[in-house]
Amino acid sequence: VHRWSEVGQAIVVESFGRAEASVSLSIPDGHWRKILDSTDEKWAGSESTIPQELHSAGAFALSLPPRSVVVFTDIE
Repeated sequence: VHRWSEVGQAIVVESFGRAEASVSLSIPDGHWRKILDSTDEKWAGSESTIPQELHSAGAFALSLPPRSVVVFTDIE
């Protein structure tokens, strides 16, 4: 899910399956910062393997753990 406004953008990626999911994301060019990761220890998850920041040139590949959600916002 990609949402945007005049103040910024957010990308929400969800995995509802019981197995790890590899996804290719078509997202706008730029730098993105992770602001929520349901697999973080603070949410009683295991250690996250999702990067804190990513750089997109229009697409990015990501592996999501089962039944998880991650949210990125753009960095200006």
